[in-house]
Amino acid sequence: ILAIDDDVAARGLLADLLSLSGYTVFTAGEGREGIELFTERRPDLVITDIQMPHMDGLELLRRVRDVDESAPVILVTGHGDLDNALRALRRGAYDFLLKPINPEILLNTVRKGLEHCRLKRFEKNYRRVLEQQVEERTRELADRTTELARTNEFLQGILDSSTRVAIVLTDFDNQILFWNSGAENIYGYCAEEMVGTSILRLFPVDDATWGHVDKLARLMRNKAGTVQENMKQLG
Repeated sequence: ILAIDDDVAARGLLADLLSLSGYTVFTAGEGREGIELFTERRPDLVITDIQMPHMDGLELLRRVRDVDESAPVILVTGHGDLDNALRALRRGAYDFLLKPINPEILLNTVRKGLEHCRLKRFEKNYRRVLEQQVEERTRELADRTTELARTNEFLQGILDSSTRVAIVLTDFDNQILFWNSGAENIYGYCAEEMVGTSILRLFPVDDATWGHVDKLARLMRNKAGTVQENMKQLG
């Protein structure tokens, strides 16, 4: 905790109270020294007087939030300075305490402020890790998509360039899925005419052969071995 007050006695009492409660305390006598110490030490919470020479509590609040907006700033003010305290709350101060400081209220406010800081930093770190993971997964997906597109383009080029070889792909129901330019040249049918139709229109088969084809299709649907193994089973 960083405690800032130009009143030596008040600063000492504040530091003693916090130290006796188990907190590590850094102290500064005015705002410029306080912001230097904050930048160097990065405490979890700041308690500062509002009225100080050279740099008041409002300006110190602004500079602390520029460095680390997750660190709560508690301002200490007299009864006659409530306007500045309310202005500080609108500018992002965590809370304010009235002089003379009530020790119980101070420690309760500090505990809540530190928990607020912990949650803010956890959220910030969680968001950072999540953003990194999303960025990494997006990059991996983009790389895989690019690689897949190149592979598909390469294979498509091979299939399309095979003008003297008919390459025809079907599913287990004998429906044509792919029909290359070689098939167009050999059979005289274009891909638009053949894709989605039965291959049996080109190769009529008798009932016995059809039975073997149907049995092979059932075996392959059940993932029972490779095509070669299933062909051997059919004899």
